[in-house]
Amino acid sequence: MPKNKIIFAIQNEGLYLNEDLHPQPMVKFTPDWYKNIKADDMPGEVIEYIKKRKTAKTCPSFVEIFKEGYVVLAPQDYILKVEEDGSFIWRSPQDFSQDTGHPSVDYHAYEQFHKFYNNKKVLSVAKFNLPIQVITPKGYSVRQINFPYADNTKYETTYGVLKSDKIHAVNIQVMFYEPGEYIFEQGTPLAVYIPFKREDYKVQIVKGYKGKWKDKVLKNYFKHFGKLKLNKTNYYKD
Repeated sequence: MPKNKIIFAIQNEGLYLNEDLHPQPMVKFTPDWYKNIKADDMPGEVIEYIKKRKTAKTCPSFVEIFKEGYVVLAPQDYILKVEEDGSFIWRSPQDFSQDTGHPSVDYHAYEQFHKFYNNKKVLSVAKFNLPIQVITPKGYSVRQINFPYADNTKYETTYGVLKSDKIHAVNIQVMFYEPGEYIFEQGTPLAVYIPFKREDYKVQIVKGYKGKWKDKVLKNYFKHFGKLKLNKTNYYKD
């Protein structure tokens, strides 16, 4: 198996036949608010070439976010009604238990997690048992994260790390913070899976204010910020 390959094994035939519901590269889900960012004019700047204000599209911490990982989508509609006591009922049009051996939605018990994490914040945790298996090469894992900058404060996908070269089930845990009815429509992003190689790192603390490390920082800073006009391609050219 190539070291740079991630496999999603679809266990349900109907889901397999609908490619638009398969896990997709993150770049396909770049949100409109990000794509539509436009630079405002800098107050008082009269030179046309540099009068536009820099935005998140030129920020080093932003330009790679929506290029990393694969989005796992809801394969069908789900409705959950979460009660004040944290219990919930759910409905879905299809039953994936024959594919996975587990209910399509399961309850992640209070005693398992949010009793110890933050029982004043987390009201309930549901687990979506999807008919998907994730497989990576030996020594590789996947990181499960909530969809970045999701405009939602009532629920959140839990952060987690799965040794997907050994354990393959895609079971997505979602924390609910408030009671109410929650609708996850077919095709809704449930999580982002980011593959990575498991490695041990050694930490070295160096003097960044002199010597070769200062030179390295200054060299890169000069190259990237020695331009009057920055764009998203300036930073990461190899």
